[in-house]
Amino acid sequence: MGMPQRGLKLRDAHARCESIRKVGMVGPDDQRSLLLFPCPRHHLVDAENVEFELLVMNTSPSHYTILKGSACYVLSSLVLVGAACLCVLHACGSNVEEGLSELHALSPSLAHCGRQIIWSNFPTMCLAAATIANGSQIYLQNCGAGYQSDWHFTSDGKIRLATASHYCIEVADTEKGKGSGLELWTCVDKPVNKSDKYYSAQKFEFLRKGEIRWVNSSLVLDVSWHLPNPGQKVQLWSRLKDTSQSFDFGTCTDQCSRQVEFLQHRGICLTTAGWHLREGMRMQLADCAETHQGASQFHWSLRGGALKLAMNHYLCVEAVDGDSSLRLAPCSGLDNQHFLLDGKLYIGSDKKRCLTADGSQPQLQLAESCEQAQVTGCEHVDHSGGIASLPDPGSLACPRQLIWSAYPNLCLATATWHVGNGQSIVVVPCEQDEESDVSGQRQHWIWGTDGKIRLASSPSYCIDVADHIEEDGTYLQLSQCIEGDEGQRFTVWKTIQHQGRCVGVAGSSALPFSRLELTECGGSFLVVGDWGWDHLVHGNVMKADCQKMIGQVMAETMERLSDVKFIINVGDSFYPDGLTGKSDPRWGLQWYNRFPDKVRDVPWYSVYGNHDTHHDPGMCSPEDGAQINSDLHDRNRFYMPSYNWRIEHEDKFDMDLEVVALDLNKYMDGWNTSKSSDELELSDCQYSSCPETCLEHAELRAQSAIELLGRRLNESTRQTMLVFSHYPTDYFQSLPRFLDSLRPDGRRNLAYFGGHRHNTDQGSTYRTGPHDWLVGGGGGWSCDGLEQGFLVGTIDDSFNLRTGPPDLRTSGPDRFG
Repeated sequence: MGMPQRGLKLRDAHARCESIRKVGMVGPDDQRSLLLFPCPRHHLVDAENVEFELLVMNTSPSHYTILKGSACYVLSSLVLVGAACLCVLHACGSNVEEGLSELHALSPSLAHCGRQIIWSNFPTMCLAAATIANGSQIYLQNCGAGYQSDWHFTSDGKIRLATASHYCIEVADTEKGKGSGLELWTCVDKPVNKSDKYYSAQKFEFLRKGEIRWVNSSLVLDVSWHLPNPGQKVQLWSRLKDTSQSFDFGTCTDQCSRQVEFLQHRGICLTTAGWHLREGMRMQLADCAETHQGASQFHWSLRGGALKLAMNHYLCVEAVDGDSSLRLAPCSGLDNQHFLLDGKLYIGSDKKRCLTADGSQPQLQLAESCEQAQVTGCEHVDHSGGIASLPDPGSLACPRQLIWSAYPNLCLATATWHVGNGQSIVVVPCEQDEESDVSGQRQHWIWGTDGKIRLASSPSYCIDVADHIEEDGTYLQLSQCIEGDEGQRFTVWKTIQHQGRCVGVAGSSALPFSRLELTECGGSFLVVGDWGWDHLVHGNVMKADCQKMIGQVMAETMERLSDVKFIINVGDSFYPDGLTGKSDPRWGLQWYNRFPDKVRDVPWYSVYGNHDTHHDPGMCSPEDGAQINSDLHDRNRFYMPSYNWRIEHEDKFDMDLEVVALDLNKYMDGWNTSKSSDELELSDCQYSSCPETCLEHAELRAQSAIELLGRRLNESTRQTMLVFSHYPTDYFQSLPRFLDSLRPDGRRNLAYFGGHRHNTDQGSTYRTGPHDWLVGGGGGWSCDGLEQGFLVGTIDDSFNLRTGPPDLRTSGPDRFG
């Protein structure tokens, strides 16, 4: 047939194609691709004495071999394949179809990749079969919903199911004709006789207007009542003059995410044995639709090749040497990672072994012992219009988890494993290790410059705003990606934003399976202190009523604001002598039994007050501090990772702020302005079991506190800094530089909160700025003033800080100082 040549040429002007287009037919045995080219019908009406060139591409994409046959050909038929058509020619002297039959032996299709048949009137709807089985109805379904909706178009006029090419679309009732439905049936490759109705019931022709005609009649495919509803019947009907019977053809979806199912075990798919996707993980069999046991989608080509995890393309399924089991391993291209579906699912190029189901385990057996297997339709597709085209995987970022910054054990996910329009977007425990309590949600995402957040395992699905309502409280859901849809445009950096609003959890705190919604950016916080009333040694305060009342108002304020992120606690939490250990019952008696549960929905950022130091073992041995706790999510303890510490809320949704907590108990007697800084000390160390050591630690902690603040003021890039200790600013008159550092410098919002004096005001402090506050929480040891309560701080999406007491007459803190 001629010598191999490099390059692509069309020799005959009469059959000149406007362009050469690869549509991808590869035989699994020799990995060659057939290149089809557009051949407009009017160019070949009198196609005689033309030179026919069969273009075959080798495995190397840069080397093309041209196989030529020059003889007398006449046009036999045109087979439409998307926007291209294959010219099937008969030779006068030699039969080109013999050459084509050789390619048939390599593959049942001349265009070996699935294409969707898209209804032109509603390009989000496609022709699909419910299941792979004889008699399965052909109907309308949402494109990309994972149904059997990818088809091959072969030269014999058949429309074959791409995932099981021995099934074809067939006219259900050939006698009825008009109004007959369409069904899926085993392909009839050769007629029994000239009048074989089953053979002719599977022959279709593609017309120029996009109509699909049953060859035995003038009837064409038609959507009943022309309604774009999932499940709408597809039937035969008389041709109409409008476009309601026109169909488009999607681009090739040869490689996509699929599930592997066994015919004798329907509904059971090949699945990883868990969610910690790693090298060496064994494979198992589990429910296809609602699996909670592992990942069951694999990026795979029907032409054969590696079964790559859809969620991690670096891991492939491989056969274990000397064993009959399967495991995950780094993709290597070796023969023990090569799978081919040809009725059975074979492994290895020699096709001697295949995969079968044995209880809950997949087993490798000799080929003759295996059961039939099948794969699902693609769960993502490339559409020619309407639905967003799936970008080239090479242009996408790698799949990532979106981790909730305030709750780093929770990740953005779909509510269930099933992919479909309207699926809720929630937060679930992140996949991170074998012990993770993950229930089969999809939580890997891809986002790029188009603003869309795509589901990594089904990239034709995007996060969307429900009903396109741009207001607070609108839930997020999964929808098919649509070009130009503003409801699917988000900015992802350190926060997720949509149209000036931030994505947050519905409710006051992030719990597993909390739905996500739009909310105002920014947030709020509360400040309280000196609240730990003791029933035996109560001073001037006779009951805990004041503390409980303040706690109730705090809970009501949190409910109204709905965006409180944390509570600052300025100390003296446990009167009169603090805690004696980490399990001291006063945690319950004086804290969470006194305050409503609501106020412990968020972290309490805390420092030691002077009363907290009395019997605390941390004054003698720092590592034994009874209140020290580095678990941000432990709601039965304060968050205090050290005696001096800081935390950054890095993103805009978390208000772009830094909190700096200082242990300045050395300045307990700072009210005495006659003493210098060197003369001041924590006089309450007299109550400690180690008075001298207590004084030393208080001195060192004060030095560290001042150094920490100086460092953070120089290094922090946050828009707001909140500084707090147990003492008000007038206790630091011996530290003029320290006081100067608390004044606004024009670079950021700066606030300081202190306590100790059992009152809530701004008038009694050494005023350093508009956000310098004294706070008292109603449970103090003695000398409690009349102005007890707490503060509310808010930061809006323009980074404006406001602080002040809650306004109980309104739905928010409107009166601020």
